Amino acid sequence: MSNKLIKIGLLNFSIVALLGTILRYKIGFEFPYFDHKHLLFAHFYFAFCGWASHMFYILLKNEVNKKSIDSPWFNRLIYINLVSAYGILISYATLGIGRLSIFFSVVSILAGYLFAIVFIRKVWHLPSFIGKPWFISALLFNGISSFGFLYIANMMMTKTFDQNLYLGASYFYLHFQYSGWFFFAVIGLLLGKLEKLKSFRYVKRIFYLFFAACIPAYLLSLLWAGLPWYIYIFALIAVFLQLIALLLSFKILKTTIHEIKSTWKIETQYLFCIALIAISIKILLQLISVVPAVSDLAFGYRSIVIAYLHLVFLGFTTLSIFGFLVYHGYISTTKRNKIALVSLCFGIIGNEVILMIQGLASLKYIVVPYVQPLLFVMSAIIFFSALTLFVSNNKMRGLD
Repeated sequence: MSNKLIKIGLLNFSIVALLGTILRYKIGFEFPYFDHKHLLFAHFYFAFCGWASHMFYILLKNEVNKKSIDSPWFNRLIYINLVSAYGILISYATLGIGRLSIFFSVVSILAGYLFAIVFIRKVWHLPSFIGKPWFISALLFNGISSFGFLYIANMMMTKTFDQNLYLGASYFYLHFQYSGWFFFAVIGLLLGKLEKLKSFRYVKRIFYLFFAACIPAYLLSLLWAGLPWYIYIFALIAVFLQLIALLLSFKILKTTIHEIKSTWKIETQYLFCIALIAISIKILLQLISVVPAVSDLAFGYRSIVIAYLHLVFLGFTTLSIFGFLVYHGYISTTKRNKIALVSLCFGIIGNEVILMIQGLASLKYIVVPYVQPLLFVMSAIIFFSALTLFVSNNKMRGLD
């Protein structure tokens, strides 16, 4: 069953990449078909539901299956989420935000709630294992993030739109998806791999530091709102808690690096290395953003915001997912797949570099030539890499 669901996940990522390529083409060249805003929402929400959440549900299910824990509800809820993700894709792309797209989004949210309930009930009485608190936290933060979307949906349905509240709710959803659901799921899964190494020594404080920082770190997304100083302090504390946790994580990895090199596939090593660099940059950017002047600049330029969002979603989350797929053998290390993985990383890194150059240049009102065509090329590279990985792994066998 996992093989089939993972194949669908790889197809979904190809669709996400295709939508991103079309969006880039519409910005740089003339393409009258599809409403840009509708396509953007379809790309955004399908990436979250049809790709990231879909894959994490599968990976979490597989982790507890190893401990002889299973439920028929896991696969049922994964398929419900999958159907709602395609509903989201079609309804947002054709109609935009409306009753139908909100309906499918709510179904996906409810599937997430039920998956969390079933999963947590199953693992709650298990003997403690390293990933347990990370997985439970990830699923809880996924549920918390939905409140941001539901608030936006209510604004749209009641036609009581307020720009600041809309931004606040949007960043609420994004923060608890990126820094909660995706981050805690990745780290929990990664720790499950590291604990198999003889040289690995776990430090529980890392979990407590990241968990304590997650909720107040949302305030970093509201610095543009001119927070009172006593609220601003909580944002500062969150940044330093994350920084301490990151440094402790590096300390752990340092003791295991030689064993990782000798036991993990080289492709897995590079994918996780790039993902680690991406999340480190993300935390450092958050540290810099506490300076009010820097925060005003960052939130004032669209390309910088987009670069940051892609850094976390593509650079950290997506490459981590591919790292797990290679680690478990769901993606074979054939020559074609190696080339596809290298080109995928090249496209993601190139996309980030170009967006950051564009963002930094815009601070000085400098127009960088050929930015849009280059971004389109990088998006196309990501798409063809994703499509290659889907097609070449469409006959995976015996990996459940």
